[in-house]
Order: sequence, then structure tokens, then C-alpha cells
Amino acid sequence: MDKRKKQVLMVLGIGSVVLVWRIYVICTKYLPASASAQPQAAIAEPAAAPPVQSKPVRSGGLTDAALAA
Repeated sequence: MDKRKKQVLMVLGIGSVVLVWRIYVICTKYLPASASAQPQAAIAEPAAAPPVQSKPVRSGGLTDAALAA
């Protein structure tokens, strides 16, 4: 590659980086920003009651050992 092509490629490479940077700066400065969520105050809710567990109904007075057998 001759000296002139190297210089042209160098200028184009650096120029493209500067151009992209300037476009980014202009877009972030003048275009509206996206909406961002604001934290809301926490609403204190009462703790949920534990579920009611009913005892299993035993048939005829049998014990657990007798039912397992």
C-alpha cells in the first residue's frame, strides 16, 4: 500500500470515529430522554394470615399405626 492510501485510510478511520461521537452527543443533548420510573412510597399491607389447616378426620377411632398397616 502506498503512502497516500495509508493517509486516506487514517483520515477516514479517525473521521468516522469523530463523526459517530458527535452524532451521539447531539442526539443525547437535543432528543427527548425516555421516561424513567420513579420509586413510589411503599404501602404497608397487613401480613397474610396463615392458611387454616384442618385436622384429618379419623375413621372409627383407629390409630395412625393401624391405618398404616
